[in-house]
Amino acid sequence: MVRYDVFAAVETWHDDVHTPAIAQTCPPGYSVMELARPRTAQHQLLTTSVNHGGIAVFYKSVLKVSVFQLPSFTAIEALALLVTGSGHTVLLTTVYRPGSATASDTFFDEFDELASVVTVTNYNCVILGDFNIHVDDTTDTHADRLLQLLQAYSLYTSTR
Repeated sequence: MVRYDVFAAVETWHDDVHTPAIAQTCPPGYSVMELARPRTAQHQLLTTSVNHGGIAVFYKSVLKVSVFQLPSFTAIEALALLVTGSGHTVLLTTVYRPGSATASDTFFDEFDELASVVTVTNYNCVILGDFNIHVDDTTDTHADRLLQLLQAYSLYTSTR
């Protein structure tokens, strides 16, 4: 059996850390940090259905994990964590861009801001998640734009 030190999940459809899907998913010996998609007051009054979106990062409890404060975003959900173990600290940033709408200028502006914030730290940085952009599609202009942005921050160096 493979046991990972850290596992990130997006589109977790939860409201908080006590949501059964999160609480029951966390294995023994692990802890979780989460970011639920905020519900609007109107949404809370109209429905008790599942809260789409959200991020959960499960990690071995022996690791020291703390939240790294990010700016507020509207087009992406992002959770940045400082993860320390064996004397090394990594800034792990999990991103989710809902795929229900086309990638917008707002998404690219916000991702640019996120990348500028996390890459100027003194930490080794990992950005992961679901951008809902098909970077394998060489005709996709959104994919080109995302790859150019990643290259600008030295987060991606290969060519397709």
